[in-house]
Amino acid sequence: MQVKNIEREGNQSIGKVVQPFSCCDKGLTVYNKKEELIYTVEGGCCQVGFWCGCPCESCQTIDFDVRKATGEHVGFIQKV
Repeated sequence: MQVKNIEREGNQSIGKVVQPFSCCDKGLTVYNKKEELIYTVEGGCCQVGFWCGCPCESCQTIDFDVRKATGEHVGFIQKV
C-alpha cells in the first residue's frame, strides 16, 4: 500500500506500508519516500485475541510493538 500526500504538489509519495508474509505472526513494515525502512510493527500470534473472539477483555486485545529500523522499541499499538 502506498501512502501519498495529496495536499501538496499533487501525488507526492511520502512512503509506503507493507504487510510481509508470515506464517504465524502479524506485522507491518513502514518505509519513507526513499524506500528506507523506518519502522516495524510486530504482533506475536500467541495472543488470545488473534484466535478467540470471546467477550472477555483479554480475548479482544492484541498488542503490537513498534520499533525503529535499528531495533529500538519506540512504542506500541493496541487493537481492542
